[in-house]
Amino acid sequence: MRILGIDPGTATVGWGILEGDGDRMVALAYGHISTSPTLPLPERIGEIARDLRTLCRLHHPEEASVEKIFFSKSKDRDCGESSKGRYSLDARRAWH
Repeated sequence: MRILGIDPGTATVGWGILEGDGDRMVALAYGHISTSPTLPLPERIGEIARDLRTLCRLHHPEEASVEKIFFSKSKDRDCGESSKGRYSLDARRAWH
């Protein structure tokens, strides 16, 4: 099974492609997506979504996993963090 793992963020999103068979997992590719802090949040999320769709088309993952956000220091950040679930789900649709 091939899995796309996502470590969400608005400035930097980490990603990795893993492939597993039974108890063995191998990292096939990994990297990050960076966005400019000068862009408005909707544009940053759009840029991340486009890059995730490209990764899905390139690596053809069967599943996706997004790291859970455990805490936040401000209400504004909470709002931004919740929107990241949307771009990762949108990107997952790209390979179906």
